Amino acid sequence: MPTHAASHDGTLVSPKAPVSLEQSGLPACGDVVLAKLRIERVIGEGGMAVVYAARHELLDLPVALKVLSPEIASDEVLARFFHEAKILARIKNVHVCGVLDAGLLDDGAPYMLMELLEGLNLSELLEKRGPLPVEMAVDLVLQALEGLAHAHAVGVVHRDLKPTNLFLAYSARRAPMLKVIDFGISKSNMLSGLSRVGTVIGSPTYMAPEQIDEPGQIDARSDLWAIGVVLYELLTGKMPFDGDSIEKLVSRIRTDAPTPIRLHRPDLPPGLEHVIVKCLSKAKEDRYADALALATVLAPFASNAPFERLARMRALRSESISEPPPRESGMRARSAERISFQGEAAPPSQSTQRMMPPPSVRAPSPSVAPVAQSSNASLLPLAAAAIIVCAVSMVAGAGLATLRQAKVDARSVTAPKVDCTKAH
Repeated sequence: MPTHAASHDGTLVSPKAPVSLEQSGLPACGDVVLAKLRIERVIGEGGMAVVYAARHELLDLPVALKVLSPEIASDEVLARFFHEAKILARIKNVHVCGVLDAGLLDDGAPYMLMELLEGLNLSELLEKRGPLPVEMAVDLVLQALEGLAHAHAVGVVHRDLKPTNLFLAYSARRAPMLKVIDFGISKSNMLSGLSRVGTVIGSPTYMAPEQIDEPGQIDARSDLWAIGVVLYELLTGKMPFDGDSIEKLVSRIRTDAPTPIRLHRPDLPPGLEHVIVKCLSKAKEDRYADALALATVLAPFASNAPFERLARMRALRSESISEPPPRESGMRARSAERISFQGEAAPPSQSTQRMMPPPSVRAPSPSVAPVAQSSNASLLPLAAAAIIVCAVSMVAGAGLATLRQAKVDARSVTAPKVDCTKAH
């Protein structure tokens, strides 16, 4: 398995020897910065920043403090650093590392304050366990896909997905949870000009062909290629493309089919092999359309049917496509809600769930439908009231007629003629 540079993301917590900060001008262990953050230890160091485990003394909260090295703090690097902070602030999902604050320390060094995660990344997990069971690997990838779906929904493409940027966080209060980390080189529609035209950014082993040849043309499907490579690696401990040099590796990514995964993992379900091969299609148009489409076909291979996860992702995609339709008023809306509740079926089987298309939103005709819809909606309460009045009147009329007939019948039965002359 290839080696990778250590992540410099604020969530990475792994056993690393503390680095010397005496000549760097960066905070040292025991320092208190911003009058509230006490530095406890160094937990990571990368080409751009140093990451500390710290404690927020006012809140008594463990946090990760990521401080940009002053030596490389050019205008472009600063823009990219705070670009990552803005991205993380926009993505609201438990499977993406959260940012708590960002700004400048007292000495002017840029910082980012993030949630502190204890655990290990998937590269470290592979080193410890070797190839993962199918269900475990798919479960982890499904969590990553949910985080990616939220990133893609706000226009963010990660561009550097790999096992070291997928972090399995442990907590005494919940089951292990996967977090997508390190959005430092992500592409978004928030800031333009951060990447020079023609600049290749990412880790070649996990890069899609278009990311190598046309970096400006990447989109969410480029991340899905990387997810396919990650899933292949989690299941086999090997890479779908390899080479003795970067040039050979890149050439194979461009032109060769991936090494058949069943050569390394004969017990793999054929359907799962097909999913991975589709992720690794050379043309992005031949891959899955988005994270939800990929998650849907992976769901049958998970340990449990992820109905709730797919529902959240489906709702997210619907919100990103269009505004929700207007809520109907009056009896019609209540009736629809009642029918939906009473007619709700049990969750579909996994095979059925795979075939279920996402809910669509029917758009009204731009010239006529909005007026007609509004007027119909306003007439619904009146129509309903008229129907009720007519129904009551008919029932009341029928009741009165029945009552009159009953009185006539009663008189004819209870008042017989009596011949008094025969009484004696």
